[in-house]
Amino acid sequence: MEELLKSDLSLVYKLLRYMNSPLLGLRGEIHGVREAIELLGETEFRRWISILAIIAMGGDKSPELIRTAITRGFFCEAMSEPGFCLKAPISFFMGLLSDAILDRPIEEILASLPISANVRTALCGGTNRFRDIYETLLAYERADWPALASAAARLGPIESLIPDCYTSATQRSATLAS
Repeated sequence: MEELLKSDLSLVYKLLRYMNSPLLGLRGEIHGVREAIELLGETEFRRWISILAIIAMGGDKSPELIRTAITRGFFCEAMSEPGFCLKAPISFFMGLLSDAILDRPIEEILASLPISANVRTALCGGTNRFRDIYETLLAYERADWPALASAAARLGPIESLIPDCYTSATQRSATLAS
């Protein structure tokens, strides 16, 4: 993976810029690809690659649309962690895919991806815990307070975390999408 990244200077630049972002809170500067990959770990590295793939596929889209997709990913991930038995990386990917960056119907996009049946159900309008998180996200973005109250009630006692999760997601996405 290190050699593949090194063959694209723009990827190396993005990786090092991300790793040296103040939001990560690392004590020293990261100067090498290997060091960055090791510090990220497998889960975080996969997330970073997913984000870059979405950015690349949406290359002609506005930076704001890309930032929205990344924010959604971080928000869904954050909302899946407290008290749920949902896998945060899967929730992140669901949020990332939830936007119209790819200019294709979501069903068509999902048909070409090896994605969890629960995420597929949630993004296609079905009912499950992933959908509850997704509806919470949409209601919060639209400032639809009655819909937010309804969606948040299905999530349980974590309703108070919603504003902080969204603020954190916005901050994290700003370091990646710019």
